[in-house]
Amino acid sequence: MAQAEKRQGKVKHWQNVVVRQAASGLSVAEFCRREDIAAWKFHYWKKQLSEEHDTAEVPKFQEVRMADVIDEPAELLFPNGLVLRIPTGFDEGRLRRLIDAIGVAPC
Repeated sequence: MAQAEKRQGKVKHWQNVVVRQAASGLSVAEFCRREDIAAWKFHYWKKQLSEEHDTAEVPKFQEVRMADVIDEPAELLFPNGLVLRIPTGFDEGRLRRLIDAIGVAPC
């Protein structure tokens, strides 16, 4: 496996871990303890992902307006392959925090 492919695999793995932690509602310490992950490694990768996002090309956003009540679940697709499934009656503030935690703009 080429070095770049190996790194990309690690990046995708840690993006997923960061998203799961944010969605869990647990502190980083508690999440890492439950997932048997070294907290220092979690923080290292979260910082790496944040720095990579900061140096990446600024994504173009398209405004999407949703009704106050969503009648069915929705999905956000991210360029890195992550899919964020949003249940009916989601909390908009929590959704914003999750997207911020991911550190990558949806497609």
